[in-house]
Amino acid sequence: MSATDIDTYVAIQVLAAPFILVGFLYMVYRKFLIPMVAVIVLVAALWLLDVDSSTILFLAEIIFGAVGVACVVGVFQRLIFYKTLHIIRYINVKEKLGFVDRAVAFLFNVPPDLDTRNMEVDFNQVGKKFPWKDMFSTVMLSMAVGLFVWIYFSMNPALSDLDLTKASLSVFTVILYVPVIILPFSVFKSMNARIGTNYRDFKLYNGVVATIQRMAVPVVAVFLYLFYKIGNAEDVMVVMKFIALSAGTIFLVTLLTSLLYFYMMEASIVSDIGKKWNLFMPVPLLMSLKDEDPEDGSYYPATPERDESDLGDIEIAVRE
Repeated sequence: MSATDIDTYVAIQVLAAPFILVGFLYMVYRKFLIPMVAVIVLVAALWLLDVDSSTILFLAEIIFGAVGVACVVGVFQRLIFYKTLHIIRYINVKEKLGFVDRAVAFLFNVPPDLDTRNMEVDFNQVGKKFPWKDMFSTVMLSMAVGLFVWIYFSMNPALSDLDLTKASLSVFTVILYVPVIILPFSVFKSMNARIGTNYRDFKLYNGVVATIQRMAVPVVAVFLYLFYKIGNAEDVMVVMKFIALSAGTIFLVTLLTSLLYFYMMEASIVSDIGKKWNLFMPVPLLMSLKDEDPEDGSYYPATPERDESDLGDIEIAVRE
């Protein structure tokens, strides 16, 4: 491997440095001593067994980097949640939409004829059970985005000369950024953020999923490209091995980051965001026709009451 190849590989690995640093500092701050000692012991054991340094670096990155990604996602969610709801709330009220308004409307797939002013959330969505369904939904979305990253790395001439292991690790490093793009939207599902209507509520997370699915339609090109690469490869087994390692790396990274986020971060994030809901929406903006009328008339102040004595007497005649 030439010096240029080494520089390319090192430069790609540097992209993961912010997440590794954040993850390490978070584990130190939370005093996760046992996991940190376990990582050190594992790295030392692999080094004594003369394992390739790239593999050791991979394991260190995947642990500290995944924790760092979960922390960064938590920060993003606290920053964007109410700002996003504020934009969506007035999207279909404004006469002219700016670039940000149009981007948010496209991303969340908001129908143009929907009254978006009545925003609703649930604070008790996060229970004691681990949300396996939500986690795997996030992993699948991340995998769809990760495939496009994999295509770029497979076709990039600058990385074509890297050996199989380093090429796979390079894919992993950039894949760390994929959960940072996908995971922030999970808070809209955790809080069941939706636009209330008189019929079926519009859930914001479902809108994001629909948009990503539409954008992932060209994933068919991935399989066509795979067949092309396999058919024109001198060593088919090498290509198949690279594909398997890349797919496994993408799945492992997205699974680990999602697992850490939902296990360590989700409950505290939902709690922090929920504390500010009354400031954002003090009272429901609209009364829904589907709400049942309360039996107690005291819910409606100053409602006139009719004296039942002026209704007359009801006599029931019995035929003999």
